[in-house]
Amino acid sequence: MLKAYSLRLIKIVLLGVVMDKRERILKVIYEGIDDYNLDLPETEHIHKALDTVLFDTIDGILDSVGFLTLSTAIEKRIAAEFCQAFALFTPDIFSREDKPLRTVGSLVGYLEGKL
Repeated sequence: MLKAYSLRLIKIVLLGVVMDKRERILKVIYEGIDDYNLDLPETEHIHKALDTVLFDTIDGILDSVGFLTLSTAIEKRIAAEFCQAFALFTPDIFSREDKPLRTVGSLVGYLEGKL
């Protein structure tokens, strides 16, 4: 694991890209959205914007299967980017008052506090 972390750090330094944690989380989410969108017609793509509503009872674009698919893609990306396993799908995720899954922006904030 230390080797993977070192290689990741070298890659970031060599590219001259130094991102803060929030930017890295947003990158991971957007890459997960790209993965999710691969199998969908363009008219059904999730848009990559902080205010995009993901999972909500009224105007969310993901059903439970879509959420599981997207969360799996994001979890894999988190493992690669942050060199740690992370489970987005937890028993309390749907009952939280701050609704971390409602929008891309709320998901960023949630992950920022967890990573």
